[in-house]
Amino acid sequence: MWRTFFNRSERVWCVILLLFSSAAHAYSMLVTGAKYWIDSIAYFQLGMALFDVDQLSQLYGSQFGFLYQHFTPGLPLLIHALESIFQERLWPALAILQGAFSASAVTYFVLAFKDKLSRPAQLVAVILCGLHPYFASFHNAAMTESFSASILLVSLGVALRSLDGRFSLSRSVLVLLLLSILAAQFRPYLGVVGGLLAALVVYWRGKPWRFPLYAVTALALAAGTLAFPLYRAALGLGFFLPNTSALLLTHTSYVAWNLDKDTAHALKEVVLSAEIRTRLIGNQPVNYDDAKRIYDDLIGAGLSSDQARQKIASAAWRIRTSSMWIMERQLQLPLASIGFQIAPMCCQPSRQLTRELTGSAMLSHIRRYFLWNSGVDDGNYTELFDRFSEITRATHVFTDAADNFYVSRIRPYVTDSLKSFRDPLHLTLLVSDPLIIVSWLGLLLCFRRGQRIGLLALAAPFAVIYVAAFYAHIFGDNRHAHPLIPIVIVGFVKVADEFFANRWWRLRGLLRASKNPSASVS
Repeated sequence: MWRTFFNRSERVWCVILLLFSSAAHAYSMLVTGAKYWIDSIAYFQLGMALFDVDQLSQLYGSQFGFLYQHFTPGLPLLIHALESIFQERLWPALAILQGAFSASAVTYFVLAFKDKLSRPAQLVAVILCGLHPYFASFHNAAMTESFSASILLVSLGVALRSLDGRFSLSRSVLVLLLLSILAAQFRPYLGVVGGLLAALVVYWRGKPWRFPLYAVTALALAAGTLAFPLYRAALGLGFFLPNTSALLLTHTSYVAWNLDKDTAHALKEVVLSAEIRTRLIGNQPVNYDDAKRIYDDLIGAGLSSDQARQKIASAAWRIRTSSMWIMERQLQLPLASIGFQIAPMCCQPSRQLTRELTGSAMLSHIRRYFLWNSGVDDGNYTELFDRFSEITRATHVFTDAADNFYVSRIRPYVTDSLKSFRDPLHLTLLVSDPLIIVSWLGLLLCFRRGQRIGLLALAAPFAVIYVAAFYAHIFGDNRHAHPLIPIVIVGFVKVADEFFANRWWRLRGLLRASKNPSASVS
């Protein structure tokens, strides 16, 4: 029976995998309900203003523009489009669309390993992706994780097929560059991943057209990055790239405190408020309100917006490079952004890693944040949604219209009633670090010598996400690791596949027999 099930034709097997993937995603969507985070409302605010010059001008001239210059138009545009069609049913439409795209992308990605994974292993992989509560919950959120992850998985699927010679060079490069432009509208650094994958394919298969194709790849990267800035400039709102420059002193303060005299003295020309400067130099908290005050003081001193941001970024870099221990923390903490949970706090639980957290407290924070985003935290998600709404209203960063729009579309679908069903395989009990290590051993098994170029394709998103987190976020965020989960699952399943296929559990007996041949003969 099972042999018949797994020996279907290639086309039928693709449909079977897609059906199982869709069923797993649908199950997760139904038991999870609407997911959110405190800044989810920002996408609704930008979506309302996207095609209104006056609203957009007011937004970027306000606190919103200061805090959210790094936001891109992909999700706001999607929210705007779905609202015009579905109105009160916006969230179900968004969740179904994101879930369907993810189910298809996961299936397409796993099928790229059809010659490297047995069919039972492929089936297990798509089911695990659909039922992994951390991966699945973001498909129920009005946040950029879902679409950007699906675009990345499709890009990886195309790249792996092209590197194996299953896709033509022209078609694969064209698709990868289009996906790169699309990904940049959701998360700019994932657009860079698409460009790197295209460059990798060109390097492997593009001779003698490498340099023209590299030039086309660079143009596509520029197009993806510049699309929204040029749109704003065309509306008369000025030209600026997605950035967090004005926030970097606040971000840096998490990993740097008790600064040396030279660094402290250099801050006098940037942090004009003596009270904020004292806290920044010492070990007291520095928040986004302080960042805004620093920025406003520089503008008041006669600097342009670009000059103020550059001055803040330069001062942050001065702090970041002022001590070996500060640099070490910056290298360690972003490991959370590529999925690690223990490594960011290693190796002394009592060691101070941020101004407020020791190593053990950091691990607790990472685990709690992971469980909360997975939808299985002990807290009440409905009550927290209401609390977040009160906090965002009190900040006056968002308009009342945006607040009402966001609450009316998301709040009715936030639920705690089926929380016990959200992790049927108890995957959130596992600490991710050993899984990531084992998964890379599995990925190594997937690519024989001479095919290791595929490993570079799979490593690209890990490297880019880590570098982006290191530069802009500094202290890491496991939300950034969301698109990497299917890669980890495929690698881990490959190890299990090899374990059962090669009967590795007999290794101990074989070793014992090799040490005592007479015993095996008898």
